[in-house]
Amino acid sequence: MELLLSKHSNVNLQDNEGVTPLILAIRNQKTEGVKKLLSARSDISLLGNNGLDAFELCLTIEPKRAEYLNILDALTDYQNLDKNINVFFRKFWEYIKSNVSVADNETLDSVTCKILTTEEDVNVNLATNFDDSPVIYFCRHGCLQALRTLLRHKADVNHVGKLGMTALHHIINLTSQFEDRYAMTALLVKYGSNLNAASVTGERPLDVLVQNMIKDMNDLEVEEPKEDQCGLLTVNLSLLNLLVCGGADLCPVKPDTIEPKNRELSFRTMQPQNTNRSVLFVLISNGLFKTAEYLLRSGWDVKKEEWFDSFDVSKLDLKNITVDYNIYKRYEIGTRKAEFQSYLENIDTGPKSLANVCRNIIRHQLLMVSNGSEIETKISALPLPTKVKCFLSLKEFMNDDEIIQIKK
Repeated sequence: MELLLSKHSNVNLQDNEGVTPLILAIRNQKTEGVKKLLSARSDISLLGNNGLDAFELCLTIEPKRAEYLNILDALTDYQNLDKNINVFFRKFWEYIKSNVSVADNETLDSVTCKILTTEEDVNVNLATNFDDSPVIYFCRHGCLQALRTLLRHKADVNHVGKLGMTALHHIINLTSQFEDRYAMTALLVKYGSNLNAASVTGERPLDVLVQNMIKDMNDLEVEEPKEDQCGLLTVNLSLLNLLVCGGADLCPVKPDTIEPKNRELSFRTMQPQNTNRSVLFVLISNGLFKTAEYLLRSGWDVKKEEWFDSFDVSKLDLKNITVDYNIYKRYEIGTRKAEFQSYLENIDTGPKSLANVCRNIIRHQLLMVSNGSEIETKISALPLPTKVKCFLSLKEFMNDDEIIQIKK
């Protein structure tokens, strides 16, 4: 090919069926060939014998690994899609959602951004209820730039997809090793995600996050001890702080908190409330006492926790913890359990202080006004002293992380 191109061959020559070299390269998913032909000024708009141009043809081919994405990525560098962007994005969406196995999320991100880089209005809300939308799809695949572009085109961040899950459920469900998880979560929160939307199984974003925090503890990197010191595990609490300060409900989920449009499905699938569904219980039972204390100090509703009054921390088996298939001992875990049990026994479950009552009322009213979206920015805009804003936004006892001391 390079020899022919160097001789200035006609790259737009069509055979008897109207097929060009570019169309042949796309059919055979030859990415490098496509790039070379495009560099030689192949005409993307020429139609083949099936009446399709290069873009449309690419969206009809059974994908071979990630080649179709690489070809689309190359094509989008040479075509202005403004005139038919709505039609093309819809075709692109139908194609990628039916080919769920994406090997190269980075290229998927790039292609989507190029397609949607337009000043024209684009309808990106292309799904019915309980069917995943583009914003859910790209969150599930961890495509940060695509998410930004979709939000600029007014993507519905609260669309309810499969199993009643929103985009926020999906992005929080990604592993903590995914470096863009916080940035994508913060974007969804900024654009009005409902922090308390419950899936058909009754799980809110905070419930999903805490369950995954516990799973991810097995993959944390151990900070090796120096001399006689203990090794350290650091549990990052940035996402939990984002949700809690933003307005996540501080109570166990109940069926009446589920969106009405989810309720019929949820009653078919949701099991009765039990202790292992409670965020507070999960944190305590896995030894994250500092984080559990933060929730309690921030107003977690212990009256709705049936297990709370009779709970005995000393009975928890927290002696060992497994990290990367290695078993470690928790340092002085007996002392930690005793300290936390003492804290629990001294919690005043009677009438709340006036300050806490006022804080809860103000936060509740702000959440109602914002339809469940974050309220931290609204609190920061109030004409109040910094200390009062800190109290209202639940930052008074906030921790950036929780450290677990371990030794082999």
